[in-house]
Amino acid sequence: MLVALFLCLAEIPPVEPFRQNFDFIRMTPDQASIYNGNWVTATVELGWFTFEHDGFTIHEVGDADDGTLRSVWLRSEVTGRVKVSGRFSIIRHEPSTIGGTRFPGFVEMRLVGTPIR
Repeated sequence: MLVALFLCLAEIPPVEPFRQNFDFIRMTPDQASIYNGNWVTATVELGWFTFEHDGFTIHEVGDADDGTLRSVWLRSEVTGRVKVSGRFSIIRHEPSTIGGTRFPGFVEMRLVGTPIR
């Protein structure tokens, strides 16, 4: 009985993203807050500024001058315009001091996902 239940559950297709064509580049954190923690699909232009962290390539995206960091975290090396499906989060980073240097707090809108080919 348990084996049959497991086999049935193993065949469940992945859940569709909560929001298609999600444009968090143009949204403020307040506007995007209803999508916080949900699956989305967004088309983004991956810029030249990237860095590595915990196996992810992190891309800063967008050029809004509103003090909000917008980032896309991928486990694959891609560049240019790409459609990404993943989990969207709004993170409020607190001010911190590292090695005697004080860093101000900031808001990050982060999409951790996978490129859709």
